[in-house]
Amino acid sequence: MDRRIYSVTAALALSIATASVARADTVVGPPTISGPNWPADSNGLVPGPFPTGTPIDLTLTPGTGATPTRYQYQVNDGRIHTVESTSGTANIQIVPTGRNGTLNVTAVAADGTDSPKITEKFIGISNPPAADQDIDGDGKPDLVTIGDTPGLPSGLWLASGASGGRIRIPAKDIGALGAGFNTEPNPADFNGGQVVVGNYFGDGFQDFIVYFTSGLESGTAVLLGGSGDGSTLEPVSGNQQNVGDGLTDYNGDNPLAFANAYNSMGSNGSGDDLIAISGDATNGYYLNYYECRSFGGIYAPQFRISTNTPDGTPDWQNWRMTTTRVASGTAMYLWKPSTGDLYLWESLTTHDNGDTTGTITYTQYKIAENWNTGATFSTFQAADFATNGTPGLWTATPAGVATAYTVSDLSTTPNIHAGAPQTLSPAN
Repeated sequence: MDRRIYSVTAALALSIATASVARADTVVGPPTISGPNWPADSNGLVPGPFPTGTPIDLTLTPGTGATPTRYQYQVNDGRIHTVESTSGTANIQIVPTGRNGTLNVTAVAADGTDSPKITEKFIGISNPPAADQDIDGDGKPDLVTIGDTPGLPSGLWLASGASGGRIRIPAKDIGALGAGFNTEPNPADFNGGQVVVGNYFGDGFQDFIVYFTSGLESGTAVLLGGSGDGSTLEPVSGNQQNVGDGLTDYNGDNPLAFANAYNSMGSNGSGDDLIAISGDATNGYYLNYYECRSFGGIYAPQFRISTNTPDGTPDWQNWRMTTTRVASGTAMYLWKPSTGDLYLWESLTTHDNGDTTGTITYTQYKIAENWNTGATFSTFQAADFATNGTPGLWTATPAGVATAYTVSDLSTTPNIHAGAPQTLSPAN
């Protein structure tokens, strides 16, 4: 064997052995994270809230053992960053994107030895508040639908909105962890539910009320805090609350369907109010107004509204409704599947008479006749995706085909225009 090759090989082996011994003997303790509103010793308190989109300045300092020469850190599931330290100390800047954030930090010694990873949770707040039905934080309304249909597995599905009402596909199951009904994550928690998006927790994010008319949860709802960035919802304490009391009305009836009433009563209450279709064959069918009594979904039926449906009859059980917020206030679409009659109520306001009854005022437009007569939609959702003050509509069929409709010429003869159908194609 060539002596020179042997010498180089032996030297290399010795170098590797020496490094291995040094690495095995090196101990690096987990670092400490500190900064404004982020105490180094939080005594179990979660840092925040921090406004989304606003950088947070933090300082990383060494723990016990060897002095780190650099740190690696990661926010949520983002990419891993590396920052060099000076005498073991380094400054980093992170940007919250939603309600719940996670920061992972590892200290690294000169020989490459890693410390145990430290993980700290932090809380975000949307400032300014997210736009109506903007679930992923991009300023555009998003389509939401519940699965357990021929086209979508069980879960709560999000298709992010794009320009003109188009959606980004494939859809994502943001309900993959379930609604908190079981000890194990179960997206089937949402089966049979009706979802209403709104600001219910009061921190500016768009949240979800899922209401059930049948099954074990019949007559109750669950409130889930939105992530703010379109990530999977976390049905844990502080983010999830069951809404089981207060939904039954003065006739002992549970609602048939809900919609967001926003602040149509003008009370400037805690969170968005709700409006429901309710009633029975004996007492008739009507609208109920539910005021949000506090952030986190404490509701009570404030008053009953006996206004007739747009065709002049009280057959509310035969109609579907959906709402959104535009420049003129609350806007409500009303559709009667059996006839295809489609109406828009704009500038919707309600008034409490103080005797468990109330009134409602609005400007009515008949949008179409024979619109999707006899169709079955798993989603019927109003949204201002045209950003012109006249709300549009999203529909989704049980097969998972979504269509956006825009409306024009309200002041003359309203016209409704269908966009190209899009298949939600659930992500694997």
